[in-house]
Amino acid sequence: MKGKRGILLVAVLLSLVSVGLVYTYFQTIKSTSNEGIARGNVVVAVSDIPAHSKVTEEMLDIVAVPIETIHSQAAVAKEELVGLTTTVDVTAGEQFLTSKVAGEDEATSLSYRIPENMRAISIPVTEVSGVSGYVEQGDKVDLLISYETLEISPGGGYTTFTQLQDLEVLKVGPLDFDEDGAIVNSQGVTTSVVLLAKPEQAEIISFAILSGSIQMSLRNPVDNTLVPFSQYSAQNFDEWRTR
Repeated sequence: MKGKRGILLVAVLLSLVSVGLVYTYFQTIKSTSNEGIARGNVVVAVSDIPAHSKVTEEMLDIVAVPIETIHSQAAVAKEELVGLTTTVDVTAGEQFLTSKVAGEDEATSLSYRIPENMRAISIPVTEVSGVSGYVEQGDKVDLLISYETLEISPGGGYTTFTQLQDLEVLKVGPLDFDEDGAIVNSQGVTTSVVLLAKPEQAEIISFAILSGSIQMSLRNPVDNTLVPFSQYSAQNFDEWRTR
């Protein structure tokens, strides 16, 4: 009985030794095969990142992968992604592609170009109210609103207010086309302009569209001075005349 136990013990020991030798052999082969592989760094997500999330440095890690497996759009430094917003879900461990994020200056969906706590709102424009079509994306404008309602203009007639100043033009709307698809005028005046505004400013603009008449005035790009205007109407007409 003791002899059988001894044989069994020897067999177990030989099996363990064999397994160890096989494991060592394959590890040696793996190590040898990896020595000649060129590697490069890529950025990966530490954990799953949902779409429409602001990317922070803590969400990212740097790993080395074989160069031939690096995607052409893979970020290689965290700085390429931090502060941007994901447009789709990003899976943990996958190469983080720059095409999966958008910034305020990217030519992507307009919503990703709106800074936090701001709003985009459009106003209708004509050749006259739109400064003859010379307003371009990135310009700054003031909004002059003229009201005729008795509640706002008690003396009757129109009262004009420079209600909002130094608003950024986020986007210039579509051109005005005729039935044949041709631009209505040679200057290509748009029918709307998208402005960047604070939420409370967006309310004023919406009210002005419904209750008043909007006129834009174009500002010099470096002029951000807010002038303390008072309203102008028939009641103070004489005070504003120059001779």
